[in-house]
Amino acid sequence: MPLPPKDQGQWVGGTPEEKTENFNMEQLLEKKKKIDSLLHNKYTKWVTVMFTDLEGSTVLTEEAGDLALRTVIKNQNDIIHPIINTFKGVYVKSIGDGTLSYFESGNNAVGAAIEIQKAVAKYNRKEEGMLQIHLRIGLNTGNCIVEHNDVFGDVVNVAQRFESIANTGEIYLSEETFNTLDDRHKQLCRYTRTTNIKGKKEAFKVYMAMWENVSAGNIIADKIDVVPILRVERAGYPPFTVPIKEEEILIGRTSDCGVSLTESFVSRHHAHVFLLDGAYYVEDLQSQSGISLNDKTVNSSVLKHGDVIKIGPSIAITFLQSHSEDSIALRSTQDKLRKEIGKIVAQYEQEPYKVIVLRKNSEIQQHVISVGGLLIGRTGTCDIQLPEQVVSSKHARLWCDNKGIYIIDLDSTNGVLLNGIQIPANKEIKLNLTDRIEIGPFALKILASEPDDKLYE
Repeated sequence: MPLPPKDQGQWVGGTPEEKTENFNMEQLLEKKKKIDSLLHNKYTKWVTVMFTDLEGSTVLTEEAGDLALRTVIKNQNDIIHPIINTFKGVYVKSIGDGTLSYFESGNNAVGAAIEIQKAVAKYNRKEEGMLQIHLRIGLNTGNCIVEHNDVFGDVVNVAQRFESIANTGEIYLSEETFNTLDDRHKQLCRYTRTTNIKGKKEAFKVYMAMWENVSAGNIIADKIDVVPILRVERAGYPPFTVPIKEEEILIGRTSDCGVSLTESFVSRHHAHVFLLDGAYYVEDLQSQSGISLNDKTVNSSVLKHGDVIKIGPSIAITFLQSHSEDSIALRSTQDKLRKEIGKIVAQYEQEPYKVIVLRKNSEIQQHVISVGGLLIGRTGTCDIQLPEQVVSSKHARLWCDNKGIYIIDLDSTNGVLLNGIQIPANKEIKLNLTDRIEIGPFALKILASEPDDKLYE
């Protein structure tokens, strides 16, 4: 048995080399723990990731060439970038003909997505044919690694999957994103279905943010009226309702079904509910496990209010007509929904302020200030063009929200003066109605569009 070295402390067994290796491993593990903690605290953030994707780019390239596609992508980015900035997001990068960005607030992410689709629709009203922009947007929320203005992690992958299953002009968001929203923003979203996405075993709930044909005080009926409806109850899931807005609604396991179910005993296209001669019917589409109506096996049958369609051992779908208590309760909330949705839509649609451009004290331009903002610069692509060499090509941006009006110097060569003092570059500055903005030989003044409008409460 070896004896302990004379110049070391109490011997606990093993060779001196083994003891040294054990000691170093403990040190390394402790250092690793500290490094992991540092990496997590410094680089991991809870964010909402937004993907946008340009629809039809392949066809555009084939029919009009690469230059046409590049023009559309530039026009798309000119719309998207300032809106992301307005809603305090971070633009990360372009991915092909799409974009990746993130927000520390789910409310801001949904607000930006809505404003982007509205701005694109406005752009398309002025643009013709193949140069129009058509976007899909996907949002997801969670912890991810943020490093060197880039984002990594599963949250990013899921956001891209949500974008890929959206239709043109739609904004899809995950349940994680929906749960981060305040009540007012939740009123702008509706549950659409539960579906599987590529690369994931579990099913995901899909919500859609409404923006099209929605204006303050004028909610389109088919977005809210939910009569007749199918009330779906499944073991292990909360019940949900699906409006029958078309003459037919599919029930099955695939994502194209209006009632999408994930249970293994459900066929891809299991059954459908359809309208025929003023009455609704349910029909089994040669499914593997069949359907029953009020506990009786059927192939096809007319539906009455309160009828229960059952699929397998754990799915019950109740057909409810307009006189049902559920429908009455839903209808009774419509006024409240209109008011709440009107408030949040008004936030994105309000344009209560305008800017007047002066040169030598003479008015030469006038523009409405929107949430999307106005780009100020020397080139013709700017919203406010100031054609002088002292003005940079993209000099500054002016925008408003429900809290005020703001300006930012876009790192211009000659700067922006506010009441005679130069403002710092790349820092948003809140304005008052009495402020005077100077860019080269031009002066800008802010006015309320209506005499009674107030900038601050």
